[in-house]
Amino acid sequence: MKAQFYKDWGFAVKVPEYFKHEIDLYTWDKKPENALWVERGVYAREKMFNGCKVLDLCCGDGSYSYLFFSSIAQEIVAVDIDDSAIKYCIKNYSHPKIKYLNKDIILDDLPDLRYDIVVWNAAIEHFTIENMKKIFDKISKVSKKDFTLCGYTNQKSGEKTHPHHKYEFESKDELRQFLSDYFIDVEVIKTWYPQRVNLYFRCKNYKEF
Repeated sequence: MKAQFYKDWGFAVKVPEYFKHEIDLYTWDKKPENALWVERGVYAREKMFNGCKVLDLCCGDGSYSYLFFSSIAQEIVAVDIDDSAIKYCIKNYSHPKIKYLNKDIILDDLPDLRYDIVVWNAAIEHFTIENMKKIFDKISKVSKKDFTLCGYTNQKSGEKTHPHHKYEFESKDELRQFLSDYFIDVEVIKTWYPQRVNLYFRCKNYKEF
């Protein structure tokens, strides 16, 4: 019944896993609490340097690679499991420095470019703890030894904030402790907005097992 209602009104029956951030951009002046979407780009870009190579995991609509990273990176590989997301990226955020690829980061091999920076924004929560660990290992195999992992996730608050979320961290301390099992240097930044609490992580020096 609900699916038919959505079809009748022209809405997607399946909730997409990616979000079109131009909506945030165009509504920002009316909703200042929407500023949180910019933090993801700024906190990741802070760790970048001129000429770096970037891997953007679960890139979604491609806006972060294009708007925040393309002006500083030498090369960006942006991947997402959703083929419709990649098509949207290519149509709306194409750039000579960015290669958009349809990849399942659990099952598929990642392009080996010896990345300096790996960005994993608003997506780590879409995986189980077991799969997060597998992905860390895959990242380490295609990146430079001293690569930096930057990312964002929301802090758990009651029910899951998205139907596709597999695991939401309860606190800044829980996320830091989890990441510290795999990285020597871990930084977690917490910010607050009316609609959610945000956790930004930057990790370096992956532990070899």
